[in-house]
Amino acid sequence: MSLILGFLAVALQVFGQSTTDLQPYCHPVSENFSNNPDYWLHATPVLRAHWNFDYAPLVRRQYTDYWFGWKKISYLGDSYTSTSFNISGEQPSPSSPLGNPSYPGSTSCDGPNYIDFLTTTYNESYIQAYNLGYGGATIDDSIVTSGFGATVQSFQDQVEHEFLHTYVNNTQVPWNASNSLFTVFFGVNDVTNSFAPFASHNDSVNYELVKAYESLIDENKLYAAGARNFLFMNVPPVDRSPGTLEMGSIDQSAEASFIGAFNFRLGALVYNLALRHADTTLFTFDTNFLFTNVLDDPSQFGETAGYQNTTNYCKAYEK
Repeated sequence: MSLILGFLAVALQVFGQSTTDLQPYCHPVSENFSNNPDYWLHATPVLRAHWNFDYAPLVRRQYTDYWFGWKKISYLGDSYTSTSFNISGEQPSPSSPLGNPSYPGSTSCDGPNYIDFLTTTYNESYIQAYNLGYGGATIDDSIVTSGFGATVQSFQDQVEHEFLHTYVNNTQVPWNASNSLFTVFFGVNDVTNSFAPFASHNDSVNYELVKAYESLIDENKLYAAGARNFLFMNVPPVDRSPGTLEMGSIDQSAEASFIGAFNFRLGALVYNLALRHADTTLFTFDTNFLFTNVLDDPSQFGETAGYQNTTNYCKAYEK
């Protein structure tokens, strides 16, 4: 996973390509998404089928004066994101932009992940990384439980118990709307732990997950605390993981549709956030599109050209 997460950093450079064009899943809606659970219900094809190869995965949804480059980035996510940062330990500083632990931290890919690369390599200016990501995290444990124990910090925990509790009104760690970006990368464990092929509860769980996601961004949470710059990353094609492939093509297709539904709703969430808050700068990054292209043909990208196996578990990737 280390190579693909490193390549993710290349594609996700802080000052990377952006456009104001809407993605296929981003259509205007007439009311708050949370109050419109069935709006997107029948419009959730597997999203990658709609995209051409030259599609730009990083898209700026809305631009305001708050966006002119950032010095502090707060990362919220799961094992794809985590470097095992401890909020009680050394904080990011010019001499240690990742804070703790020392570079590259403890990651799920046994090496530098995209957070490490964005902080130390693929950036055009000095950046401090406040990485609250936690391996195994889901969005809200009351909807989908992590499965990795009670100590896992969900998206809800990362926002309420860590960020709001530790970094809001903290004079030792000053930040403001203009110098801070908040990145959110959730959904992988929610899909893995809740999806059941053709189960009747799939769509209601999917909807509740995105509703909870929205509340943590908006309702008296990050936005209320002063966050104005956001980057949202969707769920990659974990339906192509070895475990899912072993289940057979029918189950794989059903899981892909479940992921597509989540990503579709996430796009609606971002669009509605822009409608409600004209003072935000919003980006979306399509990890599903990027990972799909790597899995289809890793040789087309220099960063992943060394991949030999994209369908089975490969112990060599642990090294």
